[in-house]
Amino acid sequence: MLEEIYHIFISNPIASQGGNRKVTLRSGKSYNVIIPEQLQEGYKLRLKKTGLAQNDVLLILHTLYDKNNHYPKIINNLVRDYEIKQDSKIRCIQAYESITSEQLNDDIAAIDLLDFIVTSNQKNLDSEFFQKYQLASENYRLLWIEQCLEKALESAHISDDQKQALRGIYQSVRAGEAISELNYLNDLDSILTNSNLPIEVKQRYLTASIKSKALTTELFIIDLIERNFLLEDDQEKYLSVYIQVRDNQKITDLQQLLKLEKLVLGSDIPEECKIIYKLASDGVFEQKNQENPEDIIDKVKTVTKSVRTAAQVVPNAHAVLGNLGVQAGTKVAIGGLAGGAATNATLAALGGGSVAAGGLGMLGGLAVVTGGAALIGAAALVSIVSVSQMDTQDRVNLGIAAVAGTLTSAATLATAWAAVGAFGVAGTGTAISNLSGAAAYSAIMSALGGVGVMTGGVALIAGVAGLGIYKLLKNQKNNPKQLLKQIEARLYTLLEHQTHDLLNVFNYYFSEPSDEYFLAPNIPLDKLANALYKYANLKPGERVLAFVDQSMFGSGKMGLVFTESRLIYQELWEKPKSLKYSDVRDVASKFPKFYNDKLDSILHSLLPELKQIYQLNTIEVLENNTTNNFVNLDDELIQEIQTMTQICEACISLKPGVENLNHLLKS
Repeated sequence: MLEEIYHIFISNPIASQGGNRKVTLRSGKSYNVIIPEQLQEGYKLRLKKTGLAQNDVLLILHTLYDKNNHYPKIINNLVRDYEIKQDSKIRCIQAYESITSEQLNDDIAAIDLLDFIVTSNQKNLDSEFFQKYQLASENYRLLWIEQCLEKALESAHISDDQKQALRGIYQSVRAGEAISELNYLNDLDSILTNSNLPIEVKQRYLTASIKSKALTTELFIIDLIERNFLLEDDQEKYLSVYIQVRDNQKITDLQQLLKLEKLVLGSDIPEECKIIYKLASDGVFEQKNQENPEDIIDKVKTVTKSVRTAAQVVPNAHAVLGNLGVQAGTKVAIGGLAGGAATNATLAALGGGSVAAGGLGMLGGLAVVTGGAALIGAAALVSIVSVSQMDTQDRVNLGIAAVAGTLTSAATLATAWAAVGAFGVAGTGTAISNLSGAAAYSAIMSALGGVGVMTGGVALIAGVAGLGIYKLLKNQKNNPKQLLKQIEARLYTLLEHQTHDLLNVFNYYFSEPSDEYFLAPNIPLDKLANALYKYANLKPGERVLAFVDQSMFGSGKMGLVFTESRLIYQELWEKPKSLKYSDVRDVASKFPKFYNDKLDSILHSLLPELKQIYQLNTIEVLENNTTNNFVNLDDELIQEIQTMTQICEACISLKPGVENLNHLLKS
């Protein structure tokens, strides 16, 4: 009997002192396990008969803990020797501490920069440390997903059994395994894509989810062929044409293709697997960039209808997927598939069987896809169309409202980069969680970078390099120093669309297409990096919201940088200067001048407006802080503060009313 294998990362505090760790299995059940002190990498724990089929569960424990404290010194030395800003170095060190302690700190850009520094020095590092660091860094990103899912389930209006199933399905995705209940996978996709998870984390999750869905489809189809054709020659004919469909190859035997289609569409495998196969066979995903989103959705619906017609059955659709009619289908458990399907060599193209082979799944980073482009592309379309069709009641039932907010408190404003709704905010500024149908499909696909990301577009990325810097890595013109500076620049701006009062203003004044005006998160990193090192010396926690390039050749070395509290600018032949929004005077002669009539006119109107918004936000923050501070004060002190507040308000109004003021002072 095969054992279920789980790779679990243990934080340094627990690895050092020992303690309890909650572990959730693919059954959705959770167990508390005792972690020994002074934990060694690769330590194994066995849970007897707790697996899906009452088989044993093997936990392989990973950690970055070393009792001699060598690893923190390695990181400190690496970061210290790099030519990056001091604040960047501090944030990288803090990022490492967060990784090893499993404490989320909202600074994913610093994690990416640290990943790049470590990966760039792989040849000079001990291989064991490098591998441990990779696991720890990926685990840190998975923590976001796990915490988001638990928060959603706390508010979800679904049964305990459904919650348990969703937890189990996530563990299968995390492990890179096939899925036993596809309808629950679509629910899980909906929860996480409509949450305020960072885009990079969503991309990682959905990439893994879609590959699990494609792998599930492959398992069912291969098992179907093996169950219906006992002779190896017959199996070979069907498998050969299936692989051509799966890998988007030229079909060499059209008659055999028709036979395969008849076999698949008339079988008892899950309907969603049939839809994915049919989409792959028709090559629908290939036209994604040329066609309207409405056309893609209509094509998926058309294929769904044709699949049902071929099967001569109309299934009872799951509520969340009402427009697609996706359901679990057959009751055959993935783990119990007949024949050699579970170990078939063709699965290697999809990264299948990773955990059964002792693999790491999502914990091992982005898998390199060597085949299955059509199947994965079709699975991506089905997944994203399914999410885009979800209605408001579905979101409420799944607890999505609890995880789809924005970070707006003053305490988190300086480092907040959480998205609004599914994959942030659409280009129109509308929260994607409020979009549906083609609009939602288009926004989600845009944030993902297209189905190409799913079908091998990230194959060039090895190790822990994130999708957030994929475009930088693709650009062969970047030398290591330039690439480092651009990755560092991400620490000082927004990584994704976000609601912000000042951004709304910048969008109004800089809305016309231009090669001079840029708004976060769409500021070219090469220009921003040059500005940060040439004239824009930011303070800790400061972020760039807008950027105006006034350099002669578009290098970004002269211009204006707008942060959340001030303008920093470099004029020709002048030293860098800055102007706080609170210090703006309504006198044109006090404004920066670039002898650019259009820009000077914009600044004349923009700066006073920035001052007004900044002051309103400051007052709001003070009011919130004052209200929060009242919590721990006694009634008498609160009364005194309220009295003084009335006095101040009376004075500010310039119409205090002497009698009323005297009354307040006496009381």
